[in-house]
Order: sequence, then structure tokens, then C-alpha cells
Amino acid sequence: MKKKYIVYIIGGLILIIGLIWTNFDHNETPEPIPPSENISSYRIWVQIVGEINDPGIYEMDENSRIYELVQLAGGFTNRADAAKVNLVTVLNDGQVVVIPSHQEAGLSKININTASLEQLMELSGIGEVKAQNIIQYRQIHPFYTIDDLLSVSGITLTIFNNIKDKICV
Repeated sequence: MKKKYIVYIIGGLILIIGLIWTNFDHNETPEPIPPSENISSYRIWVQIVGEINDPGIYEMDENSRIYELVQLAGGFTNRADAAKVNLVTVLNDGQVVVIPSHQEAGLSKININTASLEQLMELSGIGEVKAQNIIQYRQIHPFYTIDDLLSVSGITLTIFNNIKDKICV
């Protein structure tokens, strides 16, 4: 009887091994392991300069956009001309992003509601007296349009026409 059980056990083992062997695909290629440890293939290096609060070199995810870089670099300075930057542009490895200023873009305008005496004196035909008149006037009557400047003592139509493209409110 013992031989009978041994034959059944050996037969059972052979059957199990046969089933396992037939279900095993010998030609199967293993799935590639994603390069999770090889982060460099999914990261890029970019530089941001100009009117940005924290210019420098940043490591970014592949397919990042300029707006993400701007956020990472602390945002624009108050002199930045953000309208000249396409914030949804996809970044490339090794790219340098330049954030221009209003002055670099040719749009440097003097705000007549907030400009200092020195800034106002940079305008053609505006000396110290007229600049002081502008400051005194705006303390009582803020400028709502640049045309309001014509109400200031000493500002003629000729002076206004010479500076109207260089001022804003």
C-alpha cells in the first residue's frame, strides 16, 4: 500500500509540474522598467533672467511651461513687461528665458499720479517748478486721464503734446 501512495504522490507532483510548465510562456519578454531612478531623462535645466524676483538656473519637469518657471522664480518684478512673454510656452532643456522690462520693450511710461519729482523732471519741458506743480495738483485732484495734466499750472498744450506718449495714469 505504501508503494501505491508514493506512486500517487509522484504522479500528482508530475501533473502539477506539467501544468505549471505549460502555462509558463518561455518567449515572453519582460516589461521594461520605467526609469524612475533615472530622473534626468524627465528633468530639464532652464535659466531665467531679467525682471524676475529670483533669477537663476532651475531644474524643471519635462514639458513644464514658462508660467511655472516664473512662479518658481518668485514672480515678476514691478518693472516686468509680462505682456511680452508667452507664459504657456513649453520649456526646453538649456533654454534661457528673458523677462523684459517696460523700458526694454520701449514702453517705459511715467505715471503722473505716482512719479517722483525727479521722474517728472525727465519729461521734456518739465523742470522742477512744473514737476512740483504736478505733485501739488495730484494731492488734491488725482489724474484720471493724461488729459487732466492740462489743468496743472504751467502745462501748455505744446508741452502736453511732447510728453503724452511718455506718460500714463
